[in-house]
Amino acid sequence: MSRSNFRKFVPTPEASKVHGETAREHAKKMEKRPVIKNIFADWQKLFSEPFKGISTNGNIIDDLFELRSERAATERIVIATNHLLDLLTPSQTNSLRSDVFSDEWRNWQNTEIYREESGLRLSEVSAPIRGTILKIIEISLSQKGYEKTRNVMRLNGFLGDLVGGPLIFGEFTYLFNLYGEPSLSEPWGWQIFGHHLCLNCLILRDQMTITPTFMGGEPCNADEGPFNGLSIFEDEERRGLELMQS
Repeated sequence: MSRSNFRKFVPTPEASKVHGETAREHAKKMEKRPVIKNIFADWQKLFSEPFKGISTNGNIIDDLFELRSERAATERIVIATNHLLDLLTPSQTNSLRSDVFSDEWRNWQNTEIYREESGLRLSEVSAPIRGTILKIIEISLSQKGYEKTRNVMRLNGFLGDLVGGPLIFGEFTYLFNLYGEPSLSEPWGWQIFGHHLCLNCLILRDQMTITPTFMGGEPCNADEGPFNGLSIFEDEERRGLELMQS
């Protein structure tokens, strides 16, 4: 399918079922649907089971990571994270933070259904707080990785404009969580997740793992508005076609 004809699959704001809804209103409506109930029930069942490891095909990958020096910018990330904590109210801090060994690490999801009560939603915090959260993510990632992350978020905002639901699908409709105490020597990390995006960043000394990671787009390009011309996943699509042909 050409990237230029996605509009026939996207409802107009007038025809959209999310037009004018808040994120919480949308979530309450969606959670009444049997298919959504079943999805979240299945996820809750998996969440209640003990963590076993990482898999891409059903088989656990043993020794996926080893402790080693990777020259991560840990000191800069710690400084930025401590600055974030200085900006927060006690209530925001309590909502943001969990123990580094908390099972909440696994409690992420990539739908637009805003049902969580913890974390800081970027669209609901002040510009200084949101900017500092983005700075933490930027320092943690490569330039290419950060730009791809932001482009996923931007295209989610484009989708919200298309369907008239900017409070549900928005550039900043993502939850940010902090696990553990920002440290140069002990394990800690951060997490961001929402529609078509999830990053889990664990930091130990000067080493980082960003696993699991999920990125998506719907659509994968913008043809109008502030992000007109923005396009993502072209390399991935090309590689997928090459693998299919090989």
